[in-house]
Amino acid sequence: MTTGQPSGFTTISEQPDYYIDFLDERTTIQGELESKRIIMHLLDLGEGLSVLDVGSGTGVDAIEIAKAVGPSGHVIGLDKSADMVTEAAGRAAGSGLPVEFAVGDARSLEFPDSSFDRVRTERMLVHVDDPAPAVRELVRVTKPGGLVVARSEE
Repeated sequence: MTTGQPSGFTTISEQPDYYIDFLDERTTIQGELESKRIIMHLLDLGEGLSVLDVGSGTGVDAIEIAKAVGPSGHVIGLDKSADMVTEAAGRAAGSGLPVEFAVGDARSLEFPDSSFDRVRTERMLVHVDDPAPAVRELVRVTKPGGLVVARSEE
């Protein structure tokens, strides 16, 4: 059994399987499913859009977004945990979807200004000490007229 706190995600590198299972279990909760439907609706996804998913975890949402943007779109799932990026990449492998995963820090995104049509994050902001720099970065990498959708509650 783990001694980590799932909501804090402070020990992912010590117990990645536990956190992967935790995130997978969340996808079975009706309230979570409804929240994800709302976020997808708010993103107003369409063919050909470029999307950044910050705090992508196991990649489940980024994969769904990639289905929505189609072969002419592009999705990048970004997570601070290399273990989560490995898991996400494995889940997307062989899908043929326009999605890739990378390790990164939301407070210092390594993308040029105005890189994405849509940027989303779900529950990532509650895990940073000061969310303001992360929010500024999400906005910075979003194209003019693009959308940023964030869910910050735990």
